[in-house]
Amino acid sequence: MIRFSPNPNRANLIRWHEWGDEAFRKAQEHDKPLMLFLTAFWCRFCQRMDEGAFSDDENIALLNAYFVAVRAEDTQRPDVNTRYNLNGWPTIAFMAPEGELLGATNYLPPEEFGSLLVRLHLLYQEKKDEIRAGRNASAETSSSTTAAVTRRHPNDSSLSAVTNVIMELADQVNGGYGRGQKYIHPDKMIVLAVGDRAKIEEDMKKLKLGKVEVRDTDGKVVH
Repeated sequence: MIRFSPNPNRANLIRWHEWGDEAFRKAQEHDKPLMLFLTAFWCRFCQRMDEGAFSDDENIALLNAYFVAVRAEDTQRPDVNTRYNLNGWPTIAFMAPEGELLGATNYLPPEEFGSLLVRLHLLYQEKKDEIRAGRNASAETSSSTTAAVTRRHPNDSSLSAVTNVIMELADQVNGGYGRGQKYIHPDKMIVLAVGDRAKIEEDMKKLKLGKVEVRDTDGKVVH
């Protein structure tokens, strides 16, 4: 089931598809890249995409002409959300017809989104032969080396290096990662939870996980 923003919008004029084989079959049949819009129904920035970028006449025309538009909600397709989510919602991912990821971004206003659609369309037309060649080469390499692959656990020095890189992204003033919107990064937390106990506690203090504030889109504390 595809749901749109409850506020006035024209996103329904886009020929949306649900995630699945039919969408990829159509992309391959018409040789068009896919645009995956990964959304959460409660997400205000997802609603703004419906009301803005997806209601713009030129963007609607571009999507219907040059892309196969796919829409997936986090609660309805948690598997797709886990695989393609980029720092939260909305995530906008572009893929080749066979599924190779071409690029991904988050919320964009109408003009920037339209410019991105044009660039992605032109890029795919220019590079699609290279994408196919790379896919074939990757498949051959994978089949010949699969038997030799073994799982290795990181040593202490490697783990420490990764931890340091993660903590360089920490916002020690407001908590969390980065300087913009804050999202939960369970993969990073798992890495930080492995290692020396004192170091773990030090990192948690830098992330200010003991004090969590939830703010609305106007910056007011609601929890």
